[in-house]
Amino acid sequence: MSKTPTLSKHSQPDARFRHLLPVLLLLFAVSAACNMAIPPLDKTPPPPSQMPAASEAAADVTPAASLPPTATADTVQTPGTLPPVQGGEPPAAVQAVRLEYAIRIGVPAADIPVESVEEIVWDSTCLGVTPEGVVCEPRDVPGYRFTLVDGGERYIYHVDETGALFYLAEAPPVDTGALLVSWVQQNSRCEQLRIGTEGAAFGDCGLPILKSSYAVDVQSGDLGYLLQTYGPFAADTAAGQVTFNGTGAQTAGPVEQRMIAEWARYTRDIIWSGRVGAAWGLAITWVSEPDCATVHVFVTGVAEATRCDVDYVVRDLGRMRLSPEQLETFYDYYDTYQAFEWTGAAAGSSISVLHAGRGGQWPSPEEQAAISDFVRTLLFQFPAQGYEFPVP
Repeated sequence: MSKTPTLSKHSQPDARFRHLLPVLLLLFAVSAACNMAIPPLDKTPPPPSQMPAASEAAADVTPAASLPPTATADTVQTPGTLPPVQGGEPPAAVQAVRLEYAIRIGVPAADIPVESVEEIVWDSTCLGVTPEGVVCEPRDVPGYRFTLVDGGERYIYHVDETGALFYLAEAPPVDTGALLVSWVQQNSRCEQLRIGTEGAAFGDCGLPILKSSYAVDVQSGDLGYLLQTYGPFAADTAAGQVTFNGTGAQTAGPVEQRMIAEWARYTRDIIWSGRVGAAWGLAITWVSEPDCATVHVFVTGVAEATRCDVDYVVRDLGRMRLSPEQLETFYDYYDTYQAFEWTGAAAGSSISVLHAGRGGQWPSPEEQAAISDFVRTLLFQFPAQGYEFPVP
């Protein structure tokens, strides 16, 4: 009679593997949509792909005096102050942006008062600001200019009437100390992350940035390891532009530079969402039954594993870093193939693989099996930590 695996106090049981697919694919879709870009602060940021003409940018608000004689209040709105915020709720769009601010800064939204709200029709989708790397579409965009107050400081936002499109237009200066890492990636928007000795800050390229409450450990943890291992460099990678001021003796090659850029993007995702999630950056999950072995491989070049011992107790094997050669193979799979789920067999075990790739090619059954074999070899590189495991 087979035994039912039990859990040690250090282990975390995996949910049924098949249920991971919709959750992880959603997370990766959100992550891909959010991964924008951030210009290295000690380098010239990438030029905008298209900016409004100077005459177009001169006035984002249509003044009443400039309206044609036929214009009416029904066709063109002019700037106007809404009823006082005190005693009433701000517009839904303003409340939505205030909640976004609260999540990213790590404070309750109720503790951030809305000082003023002004109703405006912006003359382009850039909402009265000039973000770098953004194509401004000239058209009327109803929305608001409003002011948040946090810690005695004022933050002015421009937002459309839905709350879906917004920019931080004015904010106090941010000091993150000596620069350690900066990261930029240009998608539909260009966003930046800057990590220094005094904290992390993020925002749209060319606009004010916000300082995050997320504590980045520059002495230990992943960043501490990277800073102490690799020397300084600046590189344009598949995961974004990165400037890195490490103090280590090793020279980071292209694959290590990509790994560090992926770590910066992963950190940006955590700051942007306001929470740490176990699935952020997760690229491959590999599960073997009946020995209940699980391996997770992350885009940051880290793998984690659990496995049942001979008494069917699930043991946490910890984490390991992929070698440069393993990183090359892993990123090749990740960049080449689409997301897929695969089941097969190896060494008498039933294997399931979930690969959240970002490539455009559908892998053949042989290529899916090769990815499974690659991850399986990682399992046996984890130290046993004194546990006795079944012979594979």
